[in-house]
Amino acid sequence: MSKNCQLYSSVYTWCFYNKVSTIKNMIIVSDAIGLGVFTAVGSNTVMVYHGNDSFVIIAMGLITGIGGGVLRDIFAKEIPYVFKKEIYAIASILGSVSLIFTYDKIPHPFALYICLFVTFTSRVLSVLLKLNFPVYKVEK
Repeated sequence: MSKNCQLYSSVYTWCFYNKVSTIKNMIIVSDAIGLGVFTAVGSNTVMVYHGNDSFVIIAMGLITGIGGGVLRDIFAKEIPYVFKKEIYAIASILGSVSLIFTYDKIPHPFALYICLFVTFTSRVLSVLLKLNFPVYKVEK
């Protein structure tokens, strides 16, 4: 990247910081939607093709849910959210559990929407309320 381009992008960010920070909020909301969708799709795939093994349903929902976010962060050269102290994987697990409980009780599309809603809501609330898991620190 040329020095002029770096200079222009620095000046742009400095002048329009408020606008750039709102983009960060939109990225978090979009990421929460993606987490919910992929969790629902992954969990649903297991339920349709491989039965009702709860562990496999939750594991597949978790893997498909956080996989896209991990790849996005790796390509952006950032530490993935799931490796930070933020509530990310737990939101996916909660969504998968909600799908397990609702799948046979209501029509399947509604169960998928509930899974998406639970995952999305738990992720967004954890960001808004700044809920994090404690980090275990080793004394040296």
